[in-house]
Amino acid sequence: MTDKSALEKALVAFPGSITSIGIYPKAAPSLIKLTRIRILLNWNDRAVVHANGGYGNLDAFMDDPSALSAVTLRDLEVLKPHLPEHSIKGLRLLHLQCHIGADTLSWWRLGARDVYGLDFFPTSLDYARNLSERADASITYVQGDARYATSAMPE
Repeated sequence: MTDKSALEKALVAFPGSITSIGIYPKAAPSLIKLTRIRILLNWNDRAVVHANGGYGNLDAFMDDPSALSAVTLRDLEVLKPHLPEHSIKGLRLLHLQCHIGADTLSWWRLGARDVYGLDFFPTSLDYARNLSERADASITYVQGDARYATSAMPE
């Protein structure tokens, strides 16, 4: 079940999100608001599913401090040629659309420092914060729209 106040905060924080990407450029405001609520409910529900088995066994992932997500391993192979010494170690990292934080935590485990995860959906961020707390990982999670990440990030 999604917290209504979290949805209301997201709606207030990002009032133009649906219209600014052109999904319903001429739609009535009530339809736009309803669509935004449905999107928030959908992704908040997905976060619950993903954090409770939909992304595999997160307890096993947390129990093994060397475990890395498959997504992070795949992305690392793509990024390696462009990274200093083919490593993320010691680099600052902003993970856009971090969802429940398993990939963000994987980047931290690979040695990234000053790590930030940004996501639009409050329930996803709650799960992400929980994972980082369980891992004693220094990761800052921020709610925001990835298209406007620079304005969402703390100074």
